[in-house]
Amino acid sequence: MSDPRFVDRMNREHFGGTLPPGFLEGVRELPTERDDVKAFVDRMFRFMNAAEMRARDLSVLQGEILGSLLARILPGAWQGRVPPITVKGRHRKIDELIRDNRYLGRRPSGSMLDLGCGFPPETTIDSADRLEGWRIHGSDPSMPAFMVHDPEGAYATFDSRGKMIYCQPSAPTVESWNALLADPEETARRFRMIRERFGDASPGLTEGSDGSRLFVDPARSFERPGLTFGVGGIGQVETSEQDVVRCFNVMYYFDDDFREKALEWFASILAEGGILLVGGDWAFTTECRYFLYQREGGAMRPREFSFSLDNVVPLGLVPFFALHERDRGLNLLARLVRTLRRDAGFLARYYGVTDGLRAEHEICPRGADGFYGSVDPEMDPGELWSRAGEISDTIGSELGADAVAVLEGAGWDAGLNEIGLVSVSLESPPA
Repeated sequence: MSDPRFVDRMNREHFGGTLPPGFLEGVRELPTERDDVKAFVDRMFRFMNAAEMRARDLSVLQGEILGSLLARILPGAWQGRVPPITVKGRHRKIDELIRDNRYLGRRPSGSMLDLGCGFPPETTIDSADRLEGWRIHGSDPSMPAFMVHDPEGAYATFDSRGKMIYCQPSAPTVESWNALLADPEETARRFRMIRERFGDASPGLTEGSDGSRLFVDPARSFERPGLTFGVGGIGQVETSEQDVVRCFNVMYYFDDDFREKALEWFASILAEGGILLVGGDWAFTTECRYFLYQREGGAMRPREFSFSLDNVVPLGLVPFFALHERDRGLNLLARLVRTLRRDAGFLARYYGVTDGLRAEHEICPRGADGFYGSVDPEMDPGELWSRAGEISDTIGSELGADAVAVLEGAGWDAGLNEIGLVSVSLESPPA
């Protein structure tokens, strides 16, 4: 149940009561009886303030995402577990970087650990398709032992002990999520009953006459020469001499103390000279930010921080998704975005480009009231994020050089990296 007083207080405290009515309408769907939800929203707005975002930068779509999805992807909805959320095509640019970068050179072959690959492991499969000749291992602590679909298309995943890891409706509306999560134990029991009807099923997919489906050891069905999967998170995967470790959309959930320990472990599993990419993004490498570290002398050396320019006025909420104040990536992103936004000339050019692109692609165009809107509710999510990817790419190509100039003027050693993202050196940051 949502408490409108909480939303109104957040609006007053962080935006002086100026948030768009359409944005607020969506946010008022939040289950604010949950302390973790309230803490997340407060933290998110404070990071927006740190980046000097304004109410006019928020859209109806973002309010809808907050109200319908946020509470369902926080660990508090899953007994503290990190949900294995992913989306196909997310790392298309990151794969290009892995193939050819200034630290490893152009590699026709190599080895990579994709840590926190989610399930289904779409991003790891994408990488194996793009990085032909590489040996790739995807691992996630929430990799399921079996997956059950009900006749309506909702699904649940379970570990080897029969404990539900995650569930998701076929159409992720507020109502359908509430139906699944109002009583998680009952939901788990219902999916277990479907599982039991299949009896002693063999590994792979078994389909029921009513439209239900059972997938036993589902990750194994995706394996092939050069592509393997396993269960495990940071500090849990037995491996060594990796050329690349990619750990995206994972560190959001951990504080900086954990990060320091994780860096020690990453150093132990990388080959000398190998690189670590740690950060986050969304579909088509939109709203991307990441650190690049390189193992040197057995330790991790920070090399650069890179980000896509759609983070300045994002379509989604990934740029401000954080569960801890001491989120190193988000604090640095907010600092860099703030620097860009304080340059009046750059910001005016940015609004000119992004507002034109939103109108052209019919994604959250700016209305007569001066605020960003939403999208056609009939638009397929894949089409939505494909268009978002085109917008992100165009913003980067048209404004990348301008952004670099602004950051250089502020004392950063900045440039555009191999995949067109803005990159700042971590070896000589300004005071």
